[in-house]
Amino acid sequence: MSTKGKLTSLIAVLGRLQPGDNISYPHYGRTGDMGLRLIVKMLRLLGKTDIGIFGNAFFANVEPWLFEAIRDGIITRLWGNPYGPLGAHVMRGDLLKYGVVTTGFPHGGRIRMLKNGEVKVKIGFIPASIADADGNLNGIDGDPNELCGVIGLGMTDADYAEHTCALVGVMSPEPLQYVGIPGEKIDGVVIMDCPLMREYIATGSLAGTKKLGPEEHIIVVSMIEIIKATDIIQNGCFFQTGSGAGLAVNEHILEVMEKRGIVADYVMGGITKANVDMLKAGRVRTLLHGQTFSFEPEVFASLRDDGNHVEISTEHAYLARPGGESCYSRLLDLGILTGAEIDAHFNLNSTCPNGRIVGGVGGAPHVAQGADLCMVFMPLVNVSSKNRTSAKIVDQVFCTTVPGKFVDVVVTPIGVAINPESKSPYIDAIRAGEKNHDYNIVDIHSLVVESGKAADEAGNVIPSVGTVSGKIVHRIQDPDGNIISELSQIETV
Repeated sequence: MSTKGKLTSLIAVLGRLQPGDNISYPHYGRTGDMGLRLIVKMLRLLGKTDIGIFGNAFFANVEPWLFEAIRDGIITRLWGNPYGPLGAHVMRGDLLKYGVVTTGFPHGGRIRMLKNGEVKVKIGFIPASIADADGNLNGIDGDPNELCGVIGLGMTDADYAEHTCALVGVMSPEPLQYVGIPGEKIDGVVIMDCPLMREYIATGSLAGTKKLGPEEHIIVVSMIEIIKATDIIQNGCFFQTGSGAGLAVNEHILEVMEKRGIVADYVMGGITKANVDMLKAGRVRTLLHGQTFSFEPEVFASLRDDGNHVEISTEHAYLARPGGESCYSRLLDLGILTGAEIDAHFNLNSTCPNGRIVGGVGGAPHVAQGADLCMVFMPLVNVSSKNRTSAKIVDQVFCTTVPGKFVDVVVTPIGVAINPESKSPYIDAIRAGEKNHDYNIVDIHSLVVESGKAADEAGNVIPSVGTVSGKIVHRIQDPDGNIISELSQIETV
């Protein structure tokens, strides 16, 4: 089989762009992505200006070259959640000098914007580890150091961009046996050195398999006790656990399923080896794999060999389609989320506590809205990479990513708070289960007090944000495109 097929050059692809055009780029490579940097470098070399990037999230690896491209007029529009140094640039108002205000949105919101034409993309770029001559792609074959797992987040770009271009490390001489995105959706394939660095993908919020601390272990135990009390994990159930420490609940859910002989219909979301173990043990019928959250060989082998392990697009996961057909998230029984902070009104903030952008929106709003029971995994204190501390349960969050009306229960190391406005059918069972299960129900306001005390006792508390101007630097949308938070420039820190 000839490997020439859809091969092209990045120069030829970028040559299509005119001032005012947009490119798109999915975020599943995280800090291990190398493709976007090459694209921006080539835009500079080609003298391109006034280009927009429709992303989803921008991580620490975009520093300093993405800001420099904005400064120099190469990039003039930016959609997506800015993490790390780029987030600091945003909050200081550095991008305002060049007329750029960023917008963060949940996964389904990105699809909605493309689908309804709110954002028009000239070229959609899709990084993958391998392609064949027909343009078929996947993220589980090729160079072992460049594997990223599923690439369903890129299906949106493949479906709605005017032109599509894959960036791959390996061109297969034979047709791919496993296809993540079919070649009929791909116009061109560019081979580049190391588009994805596997070792840097499972970082930050995906580091959920690390050893739990004592407080996190208590939270996991309490969540499992609530699951037992409610019988929400039962034959035919459907659940999703979020990124971060919430992933640690997976192994314990499997133990419950094995002891009770339970077989779930579906598990969805960022999939880890623990989910694959559920499938192999016959405790779940189908894995709906939207992102890859751990990168063991067993995860890739399961994707390749097990017909009940299904790679899905973000559209199927999170965006209800016209005609009443529902997306998967609307069918969830249980959703487990984490976040940067939560407040006395149960509003969840996963983006910007105390004026510092540390995360994005992700799929949390969809999970919270769709699940019959939404539980939030919440330690009392956050400890930053610089060993600075802050309370995670506060009077009022700095901004909202999931409105409190969609959060049913907050689980902490010192108690479980139930939202008095919750409409979950499982609340009565949670209240009744307190007598015979290892958790205690407390008022959310007492958790606010105790969280503040714990942060003070830990010391080195993160200082307040200082002066906040009235200049909007970042907006956060809900799944329907409504602005639910606006972040203002921080003039002093």
